[in-house]
Amino acid sequence: FTFKLLALSSIGIGLIVYFYPLLYSWAKMEEYKKDVNKEAPFISIVAYINSLLDKNIVVTLEELSNIRTLKTPAIEYQMIKKSKEVLNESTFTALERRLKLHKSDLLGKIYSKFLVASELGLSIKDRMREAMKEVLQQYKEEYKSYIERSSELAEMVFAVYLLLPIVLVGFQFTFKVNPVQLLMPLLFTPAFIFFVSTIQPSGDYVIKVKYKQLLPLFAIVPIILLPLSFLVKMAMIIVVLSLILYNVYEQVRIANYLLSQLPDMLKEISDYMKIGYSLVTAFSKVKPKGNNAGAKIINDIVTKAVMNNEIPEVETPSSLFNNIINVLGILSKTGLSSTGLEELSDLVNDIVNLRNSMLKQLRLFDVMVILTPIMLWLTFSMLGHIFSSTNSVFEYVTLFSYSLAVGLIFSKISRFVTFYLPTTVLPLVLSLILSFFPHGI
Repeated sequence: FTFKLLALSSIGIGLIVYFYPLLYSWAKMEEYKKDVNKEAPFISIVAYINSLLDKNIVVTLEELSNIRTLKTPAIEYQMIKKSKEVLNESTFTALERRLKLHKSDLLGKIYSKFLVASELGLSIKDRMREAMKEVLQQYKEEYKSYIERSSELAEMVFAVYLLLPIVLVGFQFTFKVNPVQLLMPLLFTPAFIFFVSTIQPSGDYVIKVKYKQLLPLFAIVPIILLPLSFLVKMAMIIVVLSLILYNVYEQVRIANYLLSQLPDMLKEISDYMKIGYSLVTAFSKVKPKGNNAGAKIINDIVTKAVMNNEIPEVETPSSLFNNIINVLGILSKTGLSSTGLEELSDLVNDIVNLRNSMLKQLRLFDVMVILTPIMLWLTFSMLGHIFSSTNSVFEYVTLFSYSLAVGLIFSKISRFVTFYLPTTVLPLVLSLILSFFPHGI
């Protein structure tokens, strides 16, 4: 068995090394496509607002390239600029070249509408408005498709991490199965998480982890070496993991709060602009609801806007919030009417509602996080003592390992982050509680 396992591992590693360049190129291409689709709504709304001021798409990309949180506009503007300077192409030809590369993504829709309007002499403003609506519609389709594919993926996870272990445990009665083989399905965990990342729309979270926040990890080794029972050690390890993951959880909470405040902020700014306030002055009137870390961030941004008489560039845990505030900063210098801001507010409101609806549907998968440790424990209990008394620790390891793997996968599926505190820790806590009950009760 050991020789076969080593042979299979060697073949697997060899295949990974051989195909790594292709996988890396494909992954980078998919990552850029996701960035493009994520930033396309902002490009479309600014392109529409700029069209009201007779500015073309290249000017829009140039203005947005100054925002550090947006990657696509800077890349696109530099490529168009090089085509014009190095290849001596016209703006129209340079945009056609970029359109060929973006036919399958949302930016291609914006280029296509602009080029058609320019070639046929149609209203660029109307075409940009159409592009904005089509981009949002495509956004909706992408989210809908992800929900459907997530359901299929959840069925696969259910089969691999719940049904397969149960079948392997049942085989102990009729076949000679090495207990270590129970852990083999866990090898699929990185592949599942990677696959979720490839099919998942870009999330809203910008999670930053400092090295000092990972220091509690060093406590795990001494805990393992302590002369305590396995369950006590696991309880201590769960506490350590919770301390580390709390930072991620707090950033997710702040991002959710900022996103929930964004539509009301834009509406409030628009109302002030209607009665004659400038964008910066209207922005300085914003007052967040509540008194938490997210509200403090908004208050700090407003304070900087008042002091410097301009909307500052921001970096918060919410990428959508960052992009909107940074876009407002650019538009405050180039010109923005209350009508344009209303369009921006409506777009943001649609995106936020769409995202909330998607997350609400995905949270149904959290049932799997609770179900897995319970079902596995019941299997070990009802199908007899397949683990000898000396192997009881291995039974606990199996239970905790599957609980952690399922928690990580469904955290990525439903929360868009791999290490979301409640989804990751809850199955471990359930496993710990169940492990204190004897089999057969």
